[in-house]
Amino acid sequence: MNTQPVPQPIAGKVHVLTGVNGSGKTRYLSKLADHVIDELKAGETKFSHVLCLSGPVVDKFSQRVYRQTLDYEHFTYLGYRRNNNMFSETAPFRELFRVILQGNPDWQSLELAASCLKELHLDAVVGLLLPGERRGSESGYTLDFENWVRPRIPASRSTARAQFIFHRDGRQLFLQELSAGERSFLLLMLAFCFCLRPQCLVLIDEPETSLHPEWQLAIMRKLFAIVAGLRVPITVVVTTHSPLVVASIPNDTSLICEFPAGDQWTRKTLFGQTSDTVLSKQFGLNSPRSLEAIVAIQRCISLISEGRGSSSEFKAAVAHLETLHLVLSKSDALFKPLETIRKFARGLA
Repeated sequence: MNTQPVPQPIAGKVHVLTGVNGSGKTRYLSKLADHVIDELKAGETKFSHVLCLSGPVVDKFSQRVYRQTLDYEHFTYLGYRRNNNMFSETAPFRELFRVILQGNPDWQSLELAASCLKELHLDAVVGLLLPGERRGSESGYTLDFENWVRPRIPASRSTARAQFIFHRDGRQLFLQELSAGERSFLLLMLAFCFCLRPQCLVLIDEPETSLHPEWQLAIMRKLFAIVAGLRVPITVVVTTHSPLVVASIPNDTSLICEFPAGDQWTRKTLFGQTSDTVLSKQFGLNSPRSLEAIVAIQRCISLISEGRGSSSEFKAAVAHLETLHLVLSKSDALFKPLETIRKFARGLA
C-alpha cells in the first residue's frame, strides 16, 4: 500500500491515478473523501460537495460514507456497498433516483439524461415499481426525462425498495436485465446529469469496470461532454487500470500520478496515444502480447542465430511454439520472425 503523501487535488483539474493492484489507489480515494467531508463540515475547503462513484461492486469508501448513504449537504455516495459484508446492484440506482425525485432538475440535465438513455437504445421513460401497502401488492409510477413528467409519489411511500423498469424496442426490461456494462455506463452518466454541483469534487473508482473496450475509450469523453453541457466547474479524481481511459482524457485539463512510487501530480501527455504506448509509458508493460508467445519466438530465433537451428533443442522449441497456434497479421512486427522460424523448421523436415 502507498504510504507516501500525495498532494491534494487542484481545483478544476482531472486527476488520473494509476498503479498495480494493492498499491493504495482506492484507499487514497477513501481517505480523500473523508478528509474533504471533514473540511466541508468545518467550512474549510474549496470544494462544495463530494460525489463518490465506484465501478467495482467492492470499494474502499469508509463506513461513514456508505452507511450514511445520502448527505445532501456534504456528499453523495452512489456505490454498491450497504454495510461491511453486504452489496446491492440496485442500491446506487435507488439513491440516484431519490436525488432526482427530491431535486429540481433543469432542462439541460433532463435533456442530457434522455440522450444517455437513448444512446443505450432505451426509451427516455423509466418506470418505478414500489412495494404496496399490503403484502404482495405493487404500485407503478413513471418518470419521463424527455417531457419531465415527475411521478406523484405520496410522502408516505418510500423508494428504498424500488424496482426500475426500462423500455427497449417495445419490451420491458427490469434493471437487473440490463448487462453489467450497461448498468455501470448508465449509472455514471445519470450521476453526472443530476448530482454535480459547482466546485464539487468527483471521485471515480475504476470507471472501466464491466465496460467493453469501445465504451472504456468513450466513457470519460461522454462524462466531460455532460459537464460541458451543464457548464458546471468540477474537480475529478479517477483511478484506473485501463490505458483506454488514460488515453481518452485531454492533456490540457489533466494531471497524473502513479502509485506506489508517485508523490505528486504531474502533467499528463498521453491523450490520443495508442494503448500500446500508454501501456508502456504509464503502466510499465512493454508489450501487451502474451509473454509466453514472446519467449517462445525469442527462444527459436536465438537458437537459429547461434547456429543451433538443426539441434534437438530447436526442434523442441519449435514444437512448443506450434502448440500456441499463433495466427499473426502481416502487419504484426513478429509476423516475419514467425514465418522465418516456420520456414527454417520445414527445411529440416
